[in-house]
Amino acid sequence: MVRDVSHENIRHELGLISISVDDLIKILESKGIQNVTAKTRSIEFESLDDIKTHKALLAGRPTIYLDEVWISFESGWSSVSPRHNAPNGASLAKSIYEDLINYKSALDKLAGLKIFKFPYLLIFVTYAFLGKWIEELIIVNQHAIYAIRAIFLLYFLMFLLGNIWMAYAVFFRKTVYHRPVEGFFRKNNDKIALAVITGLISGIIGIVIGKFGGSVVDKIVSLF
Repeated sequence: MVRDVSHENIRHELGLISISVDDLIKILESKGIQNVTAKTRSIEFESLDDIKTHKALLAGRPTIYLDEVWISFESGWSSVSPRHNAPNGASLAKSIYEDLINYKSALDKLAGLKIFKFPYLLIFVTYAFLGKWIEELIIVNQHAIYAIRAIFLLYFLMFLLGNIWMAYAVFFRKTVYHRPVEGFFRKNNDKIALAVITGLISGIIGIVIGKFGGSVVDKIVSLF
């Protein structure tokens, strides 16, 4: 007997994400899903009604189990996968995934960009250590050198921002949250975190410019 098991290897990576319990319930109900169980590190939910009744207890990094799909909300590695022997699992998993990715913030998406993965990172690290030698060997046009340095600086800043945001999301932010009454700080905690991170990066840039002078900035500006 031959059986197609290709759908069992499907895993839709969500990466960083933060969604409210209420929005998660809406997604499940929009798919007509009623048979739901869930588990956190300390609590198990036997039905969707249990989740609705005890929303605050689901907050954190739960795993959601459906008849044909399971959803992991592990910080930084959230994913949606079809369950074994589920004939419609692949299509349902994809549908739920497409709804969930709408809850990823711009910084969640930035932190997950492939350009920050090892092969690309290796290129920029190599340039950081061998850039001067490469420029002397290959490039003659000084403006091209400034352009490459500007790209390198932009990549570094994006890499720094993405990784600091990832650290915040993994260690401080709940993947699934419940805020019945949202005060100013709870409602805007991501914006406050972004402001702090941006201020930190601005401070680093200020220190670099203060140490090496404004010549680098002047050269970059002169390109435009």
